Amino acid sequence: MTATETLLELRDVEASYNQAIVALRDVSLKVRRGEIVALLGANGSGKTTILNATSRLLAAERGQITSGKILFDGRSTSKSSTAELAQKGLVQVLEGRRVFRSLTVEENLASGALARRSNRRELRDDLDYVYGVFPQLKHRRRSLAGLLSGGEQQMTAIGRAMMTHPRLLILDEPSMGLAPLVVEEIYQVLGALNRMKGLSLLVAEQNAYVALRHAHRGYVVENGVVVLEGAAATLQEREDVKDFYLGRNTRAHRRESPTRTNYAAV
Repeated sequence: MTATETLLELRDVEASYNQAIVALRDVSLKVRRGEIVALLGANGSGKTTILNATSRLLAAERGQITSGKILFDGRSTSKSSTAELAQKGLVQVLEGRRVFRSLTVEENLASGALARRSNRRELRDDLDYVYGVFPQLKHRRRSLAGLLSGGEQQMTAIGRAMMTHPRLLILDEPSMGLAPLVVEEIYQVLGALNRMKGLSLLVAEQNAYVALRHAHRGYVVENGVVVLEGAAATLQEREDVKDFYLGRNTRAHRRESPTRTNYAAV
């Protein structure tokens, strides 16, 4: 693999909290340009720490990278802030649908354009684009984000990230607490953005079935260590992955859910 094919690379990264609790050990992974990579593992396995280390958010949780290197577009991120990385195209959607609850949907979306210092025309064009992808947000654009459903809040958080024009979108548990229909809709949007816009994605998920169904490759994390990696289709067929992450009876998951998403707008 040449350097130009790799958009994100973690090399033997170790991280800890409070200079005492080791959270990651020798973690190495790659995200190629135009690729969806699933990061799988149980709660507390280290997925969020990997994402926060990548986005330079560990310090907010009293964490630090103790060794190793993280490269975005071939350059070390060690001296970049989260805001600087966002300006370069690395943007994270945090776990828990973190929206500005006292602001309207449109105000939340507009806040994502601050990193780009968009003018009014660019802002309107970007808003129209997000509304085309998530039509229900257009109908709720004047509603306070705190009054939205969980699915609408997640769409708002993703839409706000899209306003930055990301090259790599990092998502932490985007399916958490959402109904299966909404989860399917969100992943269909992410898949369409990948196919039609070439957007690269790194998605941390406990819902391994939906993540692997849409990803190209995946990594499995346990106790801060990458214990397995491979093509998504290969991981889906492994017996150990079926046992611990997919469950033996997956027939119910294979039913396709209808979707309301306007993919022509992606």
